[in-house]
Amino acid sequence: MLYNKSKNFINGNLKLEALVASFLVFISSTNVVELNKKVNEFLGV
Repeated sequence: MLYNKSKNFINGNLKLEALVASFLVFISSTNVVELNKKVNEFLGV
């Protein structure tokens, strides 16, 4: 029981880390100006 819970927890963390890593790659590969435009559009500025 405890083993399965910890296994799920580890899998969840790996998925989260992969998501964060892909997000960081996306940000670094995106032009800062373009990113700023997108953020402004999203915020409705």
